[in-house]
Amino acid sequence: MILKVGSSNIETFKTVEFGPGMNLVVAEKSADSTDTDTRNGVGKTLLINIIHFCLGGSFSKDGPLGQLLDKKARFFVKVNVQGQELTISREVGSASPVLVGGMPESWLEGRKHETDELFGEHVKVSAGVLNDILGEQWYDIPTVIEEKFKPSFRPLFEFAVRNGPSAYMSPFTTFPQQAAWQTQLYNAYLLRLGWEFASRWQAWKEKSDQYKAAAKALESSHLFGQGTKGEMESEVARLRVQWERTQHELAEFRVVEEYEDIKKQANRLSREMQERQNQNVADSELLRMYESSLVVEQDAEPEQVARMFEDAGIVFPSEVKKTLDEVKQFHHELVENRKRFLDAEIQKLRGRMAEREDRNRQADTEKSQLLKVLQSSGALDEFTALQNRSMELGGQVQVIQSRIENLERLEQVRSELDAERVELERESRNDHIDRRNSRKEALGIFDEYVRALYDCKGDLIINLDKNGFKFDSKVERDHAEGIGKMEVFCYDLLVTRLWATQDSGPRLLIHDTTLFDGVEERQKGHALQLASREATSCGFQYISFWNSDSLPSAEYLGGLDVEANVVLRLDDTEAGSLLGYRFD
Repeated sequence: MILKVGSSNIETFKTVEFGPGMNLVVAEKSADSTDTDTRNGVGKTLLINIIHFCLGGSFSKDGPLGQLLDKKARFFVKVNVQGQELTISREVGSASPVLVGGMPESWLEGRKHETDELFGEHVKVSAGVLNDILGEQWYDIPTVIEEKFKPSFRPLFEFAVRNGPSAYMSPFTTFPQQAAWQTQLYNAYLLRLGWEFASRWQAWKEKSDQYKAAAKALESSHLFGQGTKGEMESEVARLRVQWERTQHELAEFRVVEEYEDIKKQANRLSREMQERQNQNVADSELLRMYESSLVVEQDAEPEQVARMFEDAGIVFPSEVKKTLDEVKQFHHELVENRKRFLDAEIQKLRGRMAEREDRNRQADTEKSQLLKVLQSSGALDEFTALQNRSMELGGQVQVIQSRIENLERLEQVRSELDAERVELERESRNDHIDRRNSRKEALGIFDEYVRALYDCKGDLIINLDKNGFKFDSKVERDHAEGIGKMEVFCYDLLVTRLWATQDSGPRLLIHDTTLFDGVEERQKGHALQLASREATSCGFQYISFWNSDSLPSAEYLGGLDVEANVVLRLDDTEAGSLLGYRFD
């Protein structure tokens, strides 16, 4: 419950005190107002923003408080929290801490805070610490919650003090694009349903979404070895055989670092042996020619020559016969010299040929040894190529095997998710049945409120399906003007009553003028009567903001004294605004 709102450094600020039951803040037109004057900016919305900010809300430079940043404006809110009166003060700023007076030490135990003479009786805490304390004391939020998705003070408080036009679009949301799980969890908590199941449903959905994303990524990947699990198992078996074969070859592979040099030597020996063989072929032809030339020619006898001429009637003198003998001797010597030359040449040829054959035999032996080395070993580049092939095959095996394992894990996760969903659905339905009386109470109160406003049936619909809670509302007179806003009104009043009767909650409900825009005057009057009656009987505080000309006339108020419930009047003059000057 809010007791007081003020400013510690803006002297013209209109401090306002609130009490239990009905509290009205009314903006009026001054006597000097013209048709062009407006009551926008007099401070109604600003007051709501101050309450939110002092109670741990965030700061926005673009919001109403942003215009007070240069002034270092400091505001305070005095609240009653579980019988303790706290004065909470905060200076406008994005990361400004909070000063709290009257805070019991037990509430601060285990939490970061500062106490100093500078603060007097106040303690200095962060907005987060303040939110945790208010969440515990006003909404019974446990100190430790195991669930990942859990209730917290600020989102719950937004239902008690809706802020901005978008907050009044639906009974079950307080800001645009509110996540489905937040809607389920916050409303389940406020209606005292099984919020833990809303949390567990969201945790399950998150895991399910992760599974779907992983399955889609695996399906759309272009990794080696796509196909069904069976096809991939066949492929990986084939590749594994090839990989193991290369592994065996690598194990037996002996690298010779001089492999290329040895190969060059073997090639050189082959070339040299071939050259020597070619030379021997040429020499053998020459040898045969020399050997055929060794056939001995017979020398002609001088007597035979003389006798042949005598038979012809020619007689040589003795000097001629002597010359013939000399010719014979010359020819004989010539033949002998030729024979000796050929013999010498033949011996040279045979020696060279024998030497070449001997050198070829030696070279052949050396070449054979080199070839054995080459056959039993390999070059480093060959080893590297074999090693790369082995790594490639091993990598393919690993990729496909990993894909198979991922598919198996996904199958396991899918099975676990299915089992978890079935169990969660069973447990949540059982809990839903066990809380039948709580739902019955809430549904009855909502219908009661709708009948008070429209004299017709009103349904608060709470369903539970495989996706968790589903909330909706329905009023038979759905064609009535402003019916949607009044569904918000009835729901907020219902939630406030439920928490007030449980000796917990902020015992506070604030509605801005936005809620009543477009609502028929009769229903406005009924709403004020209903809020006043419920706040008084249930012991909570109802604060409502109005423009004076939008208040319902007395005939629709059923005896409710509006004037007696006005706690603050504002107008469209400088002095009449909340800050004491116009705030546009």
